[in-house]
Amino acid sequence: MIVAPTCTENGESVFTCATCGKVENQETAALGHDWHETEVITAATCTEGGESVFTCGICATVENQATAPLEHTYTNYVSNSDATCEADGTETAKCDSCDETDTRTEEGSALGHDYKSVVTKPTATEKGYTTHTCTRCGDSYVDSYVDPVPGTPDNEPQTGDNSQMNLWMGLLLASVLGAGAVLVNRKKWLE
Repeated sequence: MIVAPTCTENGESVFTCATCGKVENQETAALGHDWHETEVITAATCTEGGESVFTCGICATVENQATAPLEHTYTNYVSNSDATCEADGTETAKCDSCDETDTRTEEGSALGHDYKSVVTKPTATEKGYTTHTCTRCGDSYVDSYVDPVPGTPDNEPQTGDNSQMNLWMGLLLASVLGAGAVLVNRKKWLE
């Protein structure tokens, strides 16, 4: 080697052919600086770059250089509990380094419908059917149709029909009161 390359200057080396012995000088490329950050002058933030002192590990050249912004880092996403039956909800996280927040879709978080079914029995003139209603969003659909059944009374109570509940409660109360009166009279008669 005639001239060693430096960080910024090309060098020159002597090469000898192993077969014929011919000697030739060839240029070798500059090494380039091997920068190491040695001091922070202005720390970079998530959105703005900073400035640091860098020292070359080969030639010890010292230089101030701009540093790139760090960019936001989000690691602790928390569900916003806003998923619906059909749509995924969102989740939000605060940047690990600053107060910036990020909201993203919480994949696969849709709740799905929770249908409850009510059966309407067929009458002599009307078809029967089943109504399915979602307890979360109210979405509903009807299926399982059954043709009218001749000879069926049109006023038969349907599943979930409370129209005669007061009548049954009144009869129950009257029965309890009547039984109580009989017991009181019997006790008086035995005394």
